[in-house]
Amino acid sequence: MNKIINRLFYNLSLTIFGILTLTFLMTSVGFIFRIPVNIFDLFIPFGLGVFYLFKKSDTKKEFLIQLILLFVIIAISYGISLTFWDDTWDGRAYHSAAIIMLKNGWLPLFDNIAEITQKLSLYPYNTQFSDIYLKFSEIIGANIYNLTGHIESPKTSNLLFLCSVFMYSFSLLNKITNKTASSIILSVCICLNLPCVYQLLTNYVDIQIYFAFTFLIFTVLKIEKSSTLTKTDTFMLVMSSLMLSAVKLSGLAYTFIIYFCWGIFRILLKKEVKSIVISAFSALVLILITCINPFYTNFKNHSHPFYPVMGKDKFDVLEFQYPSGFKNKSRLERFIISTFSESTNSIENHAWTSLNQPAYWKIPFTRIKDAPLSKFEYPDMRIGGFGYYWSGILCLTFLLFFFLRFNSKEDKYLYIFLLFTVTLTVAINPHCWWARFVPQFWLIVIFTLASVFSDNIKFPKFAKSIAYICIFFIFYNATEPLKNHFYIKFCYTNYYKNLYNSIKNETYSNSVYFMQNRNYNSNLADETIKIHLKENKTNLIETDFDKDEILKNEYISLQQFNKVYEEYYFYKPVSAKDDKLRENN
Repeated sequence: MNKIINRLFYNLSLTIFGILTLTFLMTSVGFIFRIPVNIFDLFIPFGLGVFYLFKKSDTKKEFLIQLILLFVIIAISYGISLTFWDDTWDGRAYHSAAIIMLKNGWLPLFDNIAEITQKLSLYPYNTQFSDIYLKFSEIIGANIYNLTGHIESPKTSNLLFLCSVFMYSFSLLNKITNKTASSIILSVCICLNLPCVYQLLTNYVDIQIYFAFTFLIFTVLKIEKSSTLTKTDTFMLVMSSLMLSAVKLSGLAYTFIIYFCWGIFRILLKKEVKSIVISAFSALVLILITCINPFYTNFKNHSHPFYPVMGKDKFDVLEFQYPSGFKNKSRLERFIISTFSESTNSIENHAWTSLNQPAYWKIPFTRIKDAPLSKFEYPDMRIGGFGYYWSGILCLTFLLFFFLRFNSKEDKYLYIFLLFTVTLTVAINPHCWWARFVPQFWLIVIFTLASVFSDNIKFPKFAKSIAYICIFFIFYNATEPLKNHFYIKFCYTNYYKNLYNSIKNETYSNSVYFMQNRNYNSNLADETIKIHLKENKTNLIETDFDKDEILKNEYISLQQFNKVYEEYYFYKPVSAKDDKLRENN
């Protein structure tokens, strides 16, 4: 029974992973041939995924069970993504802008970004980031949006990747340790990485860096433990490397480090490296093909493929995102302060003075209850972003490290290789103090706990109790933040659903006039609000009239305006007389 569950989880995880990554690959190659996002980019990979399940099933019954589970996972993920709306600025701004443009036929390699921006009435500030950034997540999101017609549906991919990571890690840990219960617990712990859980129901992309990193490093672990490289392993190596490199520039650096450290590790142990080099080269070729935008376009427009991080036109996109007192400190100082301080979302010199809070040092496993901005409500927690008890969990992990007694040198070297590789990917990131930019650091705890439950490692009995305490705090660490986070999302979604319904229903002509606040200078304006209203079957009329102009000409009264956020206003006609604006527009 254990082997059946293992095989079922493994096959399903690879199917989901393959469908999503092949969707990105097909769409990206299509762009080169001037083929925009289309339904076949999603349906062909899905068909290949179903065929893979069929080939890997021993009986028709097993195939049907796996197929039903696949549809259930997709349906639940889709339902959750529509139930909880993205309430983040970044997610509703430039990430959504890229998804909207791609869904509406944007060809990043050829089309003028200014023209598509104007055509779709998007904010130029948002679309400039869409043009210069990597677009793995947005391309998959655009395909899902193109299929469903719902602007919140792109988040489905996050939930699908989460299920895939859980099943993939469980199948590998269960095979290595042969302990089902501990494998389930550790796989859940992998998914309780707070910086990523907060991004599940948003269009943020750091979560997919974590998923891709986990896929790649666990595939490396599987290959080293089995001493073989199957065709499936090669597929996972190449496609997880592609995914990791195509989400963000930092992921490209992480991919290089993983392969470099792995190559050195195998050379030191006098193992064959030819197959690893071939996999790395294959991944590199796919990266160059699928990421021709933005690499080529950035080189063409800004003289460097890695703009805005490098080149003569480079700029620091996080210049105004540092917590109070962080700018003049070293990378190591920032990292230590963030790790051993109360979780807060401090931003130095922010327009909202309430955000100008210092770091609050604390003892591990303690809380400073009165600390401001300490509730985990949004995915941008800058200090202590891994959770209230992260510093304590990390201390327990270091303590466990000293009790490890490996039965073989190879297992010892493998564990050191995994820890060193993860640590190095964290250390090279100049923003390693911010948890959302180094989510893979969480895996140091997971690999240490996995070693504790392995039969190949001797461990004092009392030391195992430390591991159980660590696991308890991992779950406890997630309890309050998850409750706060999903409660906020639930309230946000219901509030705006009710607001949009009232905008639609409380009008004379079933039309709503939509206008921008010209006095509002936000760089990150919401790109989803008009789409939400149109999905709600609201007859939306976009107008260039300014609110003050309309009031000045006495078209309507101030009470008939509805402000949504700071940048948008709605005028709702309540009588034939008040519908004069239609005649003047």
